[in-house]
Amino acid sequence: MMGNLLRRLWKSGPSGGFAPRTDLTNIQQLVLEYNNDQTCTIPAHPLDPSRTLDIYHFSELELTQNVESNETTKELIHLPEGTRDLDKPRTKPLYSFEDMLDVLVTKLRVILSGRAGFGKSTLLLSVANASTDPNSNMAKFKLVFPLKLSQMKKTSCVLEAIRDQILPGIEKAVLKKVIDDYEADTAFLLDGLDEIPSHVLNSPAPEGGYGVKDILHNKVLRRSTVLVSTRPHMIDFAIKGYPHYTRLQTLGFTLDTAQKYITSYFATKCDAKNGELLISHVTSSSLMRTLAQIPILVLFLCIIWDNLSKLPDQLTALYTQFADVLVSRRCNEGEDQVALVKSVVRGLGPVALDGLLDPKGERLVFSSEEFEEKALKDGCRFGFLQQESFTSGLKKMK
Repeated sequence: MMGNLLRRLWKSGPSGGFAPRTDLTNIQQLVLEYNNDQTCTIPAHPLDPSRTLDIYHFSELELTQNVESNETTKELIHLPEGTRDLDKPRTKPLYSFEDMLDVLVTKLRVILSGRAGFGKSTLLLSVANASTDPNSNMAKFKLVFPLKLSQMKKTSCVLEAIRDQILPGIEKAVLKKVIDDYEADTAFLLDGLDEIPSHVLNSPAPEGGYGVKDILHNKVLRRSTVLVSTRPHMIDFAIKGYPHYTRLQTLGFTLDTAQKYITSYFATKCDAKNGELLISHVTSSSLMRTLAQIPILVLFLCIIWDNLSKLPDQLTALYTQFADVLVSRRCNEGEDQVALVKSVVRGLGPVALDGLLDPKGERLVFSSEEFEEKALKDGCRFGFLQQESFTSGLKKMK
């Protein structure tokens, strides 16, 4: 595919030579081809990107949108220091993926949050893929750039990221001019704010480029549409610099959409009966029905069931495999994965156990002060914790 992209960057010159094609039409065509090729599938295995499913096998997620006012709803939680009454932003449901697209085409800054494995990256792929459909609302944009922030290791410049990930061979100055000329017709889909290295995110904007931080804080490209996905603990970073984000959240699968996903997974293997057996197994257990809300865990269940025709006898075995994969997906090069898992267990385990044995009833919500700093940081980094900020009276709590 790379060779085809490069060849399309050139056209015949008047003397039989070649001259670069740099106008909007050609760049638009290259981006469209990229989105057609690269966003039509989703991963079918958490560790092997070469194994994929068609995007249409992805079932709808349960989505909510914050009500754009100061309305809040109360939530009582039990903490070691006593019961707290937290003010949470009021939300409303989005009933379909098309509802999400409606939000995106009417709002300039949108942030999508969700826990580890809850489908954020897949949603952004679906948005990018929708841009290739002339009947979709996304067709209003001339350019839609889906960018993986985790791949930005050296510079925060989105122009460099576009060249690295989508348009190799296009000169930075040419790309910048096209985006500047059609700023209001351009959408940036920034996947994984929590995955870009902090030193890159906070580095100064490069000369002649656009830094991710400046885009997030609405200092540049103010007329472009920006959709950024993140785990909850990085929401504060985005809204601190620009408080007017429209906030969406993915809550994962409903039981119905989990069943649709399982059916789709085994349909590709022409093994519908095996899929029906897994669905029966999942729906027969209240615990399994709860686990089925997590899309990536449903994928794990499908992979294990497909290979073994059963699930582990002990739930801890399933959780162990789940934990190992979560850490392997997020650990940095050179880090000891086994040591990291042990460190996370030692840091989070005692607090979690105290919550489980709380005399007032099992606690699943904790204050950040209950964890040591490293345990809290790694817990959020690998997806074992999600961190959100709320107000309790005049105090802001995490």
